[in-house]
Amino acid sequence: MHLQPVVNRWADSMSNVLNEVLGLNAKPIIRDGSLEQLVIDSWLESYPDADIAVTNKGGVRADLESGEVTFSSVFNILPFDNNIIVVEVNGSAIMNALPEGGRPVLAGLKKSGEEWVLTRINEKLHPEKNYILLLNSFMYAGGDNFGAIARANPNGFDTGMNYRQPFVNWIRRQDSTQNNPLHY
Repeated sequence: MHLQPVVNRWADSMSNVLNEVLGLNAKPIIRDGSLEQLVIDSWLESYPDADIAVTNKGGVRADLESGEVTFSSVFNILPFDNNIIVVEVNGSAIMNALPEGGRPVLAGLKKSGEEWVLTRINEKLHPEKNYILLLNSFMYAGGDNFGAIARANPNGFDTGMNYRQPFVNWIRRQDSTQNNPLHY
């Protein structure tokens, strides 16, 4: 049996997917916090019932260059096979996990003085209250010292959605063109 024709067909079909233009970007978005924030904000936009989303800076590996944004571009930025996990945990578990975890990037939650505040409702994070948290599967498994979340609730739901998909969806929704590039 000759495998080369099968390999060639697979490579051609993958090339079409990887080279699909998702949008157009006028200026680079660098990994200085801006790109990471844009990625994590897309998670909350995709899961509006969630209160907080957290990812790790190490999960974002490249800048978003100017010009055509392809699936390959996004894959270079977010190269891992991490899925988004949805988990319900109390505020205490979140407050305990954040200082232990390495380089978290947050959406829906910010530090204001000594308190954590939910940004959507401008309300203090309460230790006893439960919240819906999104995080990537690497972190839920304890990566970057985020094991406290799984210990607080070992029954997180794996959405089956790769952590890059909400960002891909956000890019597509912008319906960007040369005259109307991505806005962020």
